[in-house]
Amino acid sequence: MSELPQPAPGTAPIGRWLLTVVPVGWGFVAGYGLRSTTNTLVPSSLLFSEDVLPAGDKLDPYVQAQNKMLAQTYPMMQIAGPADAQVPGADHAQLLILKHPATGGGDVFQIQTYALATRWIGIVTLTATPQEIAAARSAMNQVIAGLHILPEAAELPPKEASP
Repeated sequence: MSELPQPAPGTAPIGRWLLTVVPVGWGFVAGYGLRSTTNTLVPSSLLFSEDVLPAGDKLDPYVQAQNKMLAQTYPMMQIAGPADAQVPGADHAQLLILKHPATGGGDVFQIQTYALATRWIGIVTLTATPQEIAAARSAMNQVIAGLHILPEAAELPPKEASP
């Protein structure tokens, strides 16, 4: 029987995501993800969420639907992608890069990475200003390289009864 990954000190599961890497200069936000601890007006964030594939078994139509919904909801947004991505434990992964006007002026970048494992979809969303995007993307790459996708509760082996 394989042993399930355990949280590293200072990390914990967020849904089925298990973060094992917290880059220097980033802090854990329980239940949500990570936030840059740099002293900037708008700190970068890396948030983790999940969804269930609505139909079929392909990630492409899901990401295309997300792309269309974002374009219709935010007409000032520029969208690049989807492009293939790598997420440990995922059957398939893609990302979208978004650029949109920020409240109060300037722009904000978001990189949304979608990872498919069976019918579960994990979503990693990096949000950063143009000044912070390079450093934030580097931190995101470190975090994604150390991610684990935990099994669904139904996939876990039954607990042995204690005497």
